[in-house]
Amino acid sequence: MVTDLGGLIKKYIVFLLVSVLATFASAQTVLKDCSFIIKATEDQAAVATTFKVVKNGEMMFAQMIQNSVQALSDEVADRVSISQELVRSNLTSKSEKMNPAEKLIADTMETIGSATDPKIYDINIDLKAIRRAKVYQIGVEDELGSLAIVEAQDEAGRPMGSFLASFVPFMCNVQ
Repeated sequence: MVTDLGGLIKKYIVFLLVSVLATFASAQTVLKDCSFIIKATEDQAAVATTFKVVKNGEMMFAQMIQNSVQALSDEVADRVSISQELVRSNLTSKSEKMNPAEKLIADTMETIGSATDPKIYDINIDLKAIRRAKVYQIGVEDELGSLAIVEAQDEAGRPMGSFLASFVPFMCNVQ
């Protein structure tokens, strides 16, 4: 039973973020962004949020933008790694030897499947149809799990959309 989803989201974001303005050189390139609205209940105000994966020279960083730009903590989640993975059919949370993309997708399927109201987690992607995924891994997996942007493709390689995979999944809006 989820009673304070907004509080959980805030705690997770506070855990990951520091309140230091990120300073990047003019050579930065945005590799991927994921925008979504955080609104856990009808009583809570909606918070527009964007995660950006930014490359500056050889370094890749993640930024979260809400009311201000905040860099992710050096200790927890500043580095970004990108991988391209194949995703098998019939994937479940019980599948063995999952690659990083499969684990994120299976965890997201389980989160959505176990929700009392699956519309809360509507990411508008048929997770079972994903056959390839580009994963923008933000930081490293910790006791709260992992934070990543998953860019999904179907069997023919057609884009299906992107979603933020974490303990609460969000669909990335098309921009």
